[in-house]
Amino acid sequence: MALLTVAQILEHVETDLSNDALQRVIDSEDAEITRRFGAPTTQTETLKGGETHLFLSRLVSSITSISEEVSGTATTLAADDYDPWWNQALERLADGTNGRSTWGERVTVVYVPQDTTSQRKALLVQLVQLAVRYNGVQSESVGGGDYSATSADYQRERERLFRKLEPRGGVFLA
Repeated sequence: MALLTVAQILEHVETDLSNDALQRVIDSEDAEITRRFGAPTTQTETLKGGETHLFLSRLVSSITSISEEVSGTATTLAADDYDPWWNQALERLADGTNGRSTWGERVTVVYVPQDTTSQRKALLVQLVQLAVRYNGVQSESVGGGDYSATSADYQRERERLFRKLEPRGGVFLA
């Protein structure tokens, strides 16, 4: 189910599309947000280990579980086996219950990402607005018998909108 209903979208978007057609646009754009940024609920990432730090693709609200595989044996880690940094990185601790100086060969992290629902809703509205108003022309002018038009770059505008939901800043280790 999409983040917003047809009725909620119609509070922001004026269109002649039927409700069914508008629902298809909403569903398509909502699916693209999820494809690019993951589901707004629990996230599972499997990462290559071997280093002291892991970097998750999204900001973390809470960690559900972490397991690592070493020589074919999987171990569920205790909370004292790792240290979260900047809500997006995990440092492996050598002095924990299952201490190691580096992450195992393969690490699976299950976590709840930080809530981005309001940003996702705003992005969905903007993507639907772009989709229903797109006609291939960015600007038109008529004057003195002359007509000119500038073509809009739909894909560039879409990518600009998607960048609004990307995490800001970055993680740097000294």
